Amino acid sequence: MKEKQNNITVSEKEFKRLRECESYRIPMEVDELRVFRSCSGVYDGYYVCPRCKITIEREFMSYCDRCGQKLNWKNYKKAKRVYFDARN
Repeated sequence: MKEKQNNITVSEKEFKRLRECESYRIPMEVDELRVFRSCSGVYDGYYVCPRCKITIEREFMSYCDRCGQKLNWKNYKKAKRVYFDARN
């Protein structure tokens, strides 16, 4: 028995959008930690989404709460630390 082949035609713009949506499902490694020093001298660290480069609300979330990127926390302890000082 011969299988029926379905061909779907989409615009180039729609194809790019679909490809981008698919890439959000592939986990990206969390590799940056932004460390902020407050005026009182207290340090707070926030991990950064590898796709949108915005700090992540809570650690160890499966997805970025801003852009929806799936996150990989496997090597988070080796994340690059970037320091900011509010006193300056």
